[in-house]
Amino acid sequence: MHRKKTIVGAADKLELYDGLSGLLMKLHQVNTLVALADAGSIRAAARMLRLSQPALTKSIGQLERDLNAALVQRSAHGTQFTAIGKALLARARAIDNELRRAREEVAQLIGSYQGLVAIGVSPAPALTIVPAALGKFRRLYPSVRVRIVEGLYPLLAPLLREGSLDFLIGALPPETLPKALVAEHLYDNGLVVAARTSHPLAGKVRRLAELAESEWATAGPLSAHGTVVEEVFAELRLPPPRIAVQAESIHAVQAILPATDLFAMLPEQVFDACRAHRIEPLALRDRIRPARIGFLRRADALLTPAARALVDCIRREVRK
Repeated sequence: MHRKKTIVGAADKLELYDGLSGLLMKLHQVNTLVALADAGSIRAAARMLRLSQPALTKSIGQLERDLNAALVQRSAHGTQFTAIGKALLARARAIDNELRRAREEVAQLIGSYQGLVAIGVSPAPALTIVPAALGKFRRLYPSVRVRIVEGLYPLLAPLLREGSLDFLIGALPPETLPKALVAEHLYDNGLVVAARTSHPLAGKVRRLAELAESEWATAGPLSAHGTVVEEVFAELRLPPPRIAVQAESIHAVQAILPATDLFAMLPEQVFDACRAHRIEPLALRDRIRPARIGFLRRADALLTPAARALVDCIRREVRK
């Protein structure tokens, strides 16, 4: 009986080993896909992973055979992912990021405060709340690296979904969020209509309707409802505004206004931080819905201790 139990145990161990070997091979292929996307070519990805080019090519080929689908197309200009390859790459990045977080969480729980916290930040909190919160966080986790990607929700949402960012803090989108994301409202940030201090209409306009023929500069990518200015005009049942400049950065809008007759709609916090740029607010009577500032994160994602600590530092700064 004892011998029989030993034989069964050995078989179980062999089966477990085979299963783990298969898992490790799949994790290796995950790393290969991510490296190939980041490097742009087989040769550069092989250098990044410290593999030979034939070994990396074999790994990709085996994955394509397992899936019965072409994932990459090779040419003299590098490697391009197919549509199926891009879909799989998004999953691979999410897996790779979660594995990194798992390693970092274990390290942080046993007292090794290393790792990375990656966050997306919109301009208003980037100028006001985040700097002070980071100061407090750095005293708690001096060895944890913080990566900040500035932008608005439409631009940063793909990075959040694939796990490249731990969370976003910024203007919450007006549209209904997908079930994969959850939001936490922190505070409201009013919107200010601004123009250069010597604008011909400065001090003469009291309603947005009076700016129907004026031209606007706006920042950030389009949301489902257009730009912020277009959303406000639509809510007030006004004709669509004339957008003359659409910049990716709100800082570009700040620089453009003093040199043009354009108008812009800026968050109060951003405007307060750029009063020295020779722009001023318009005293309008219209009630403009404020921007709702808050956290956005993946519903199924677990934050590391360091990421949770940074969230708490931001919350405390907001309560001030």
